[in-house]
Formats: sequence, C-alpha cells, structure tokens
Amino acid sequence: MNIVKKWTTLDKIIFNIETKIKNIKETLEEPDVETMILAETEHLQQENEQMKKKLRPGKLIQENENYYCPDCHLCMPEVLIQQKRKFCPDCGKRVVLY
Repeated sequence: MNIVKKWTTLDKIIFNIETKIKNIKETLEEPDVETMILAETEHLQQENEQMKKKLRPGKLIQENENYYCPDCHLCMPEVLIQQKRKFCPDCGKRVVLY
C-alpha cells in the first residue's frame, strides 16, 4: 500500500512537470512563417506609401517674405531657400519653390 501511495505521488509530480514543459514549449514556438511574411509585407507597403508621400514634391507655401513647408509648416530659413534645398530639414518632405 505504501508503494502505491508513493507511485501515485510520483505520477502526479511527473504529470505536473510534463504539463509545465508543454506550456513552456507552446509559448516558445515560432509563429507561422506565412503570417510573419504577410505582416512584414504589409509593414513594407505602408512604409513605401509614406516614403512616396514624402518624395512627392510639395510647393513651398509663401506668406509675405517667408516660406513654409507644406507638410509640417516649418518656416524655411532664407539660407535654405537660397541654397535651393530640396528637402525640409524638419520632416524630410521634398519641396520645390515655384
């Protein structure tokens, strides 16, 4: 009888350990490769669209003698206008003056 109690206790311990190992293994498994590829593709497409918007030239907004970025409305210093800079120093938007 004493052997049966010991065996039952040992069996419970083994079962608990196996259950914990199984739970840890499930949490450590790698996600599905196709899901990862789809998520990364979507991220790259969004990033590509944002870059296209930044690289699409925007006309500088002129108010009196000051020029402002069409996206972030940063006042462009006269030095940058004279140097014919093509990008806003603040947001990176491509800008043109005409």
